[in-house]
Amino acid sequence: MNKKVGKIGIALGILLGTTIIAYAITSLFFTKSERSNLLKKTVFQFDLSTDMAATEVGPGDSFDVKPVVLTDKEKELFEKYNSAKAVKDFQLADQYRQQLIDKNLM
Repeated sequence: MNKKVGKIGIALGILLGTTIIAYAITSLFFTKSERSNLLKKTVFQFDLSTDMAATEVGPGDSFDVKPVVLTDKEKELFEKYNSAKAVKDFQLADQYRQQLIDKNLM
């Protein structure tokens, strides 16, 4: 009985090993790689707000997270906003913040 179980175990191990190797070879030769045509210094911003409380999220819940690619003008607007806050010019910072809100960046 033990020899039979051992032989079955060896056979299943060989089958599993061959399957893994075949999958790796297939993935190596038949998977297309895609190049990004974005610049290397492209900034991605992710909005992770789900508008759900921690108690409302459970197993199986999902939500989409889409990256936001900022243009140079939008990056400059963020820099102006942060600079205005740094020098405590809150009136100017509010104007920049409102522009960011209007563009759905905040």
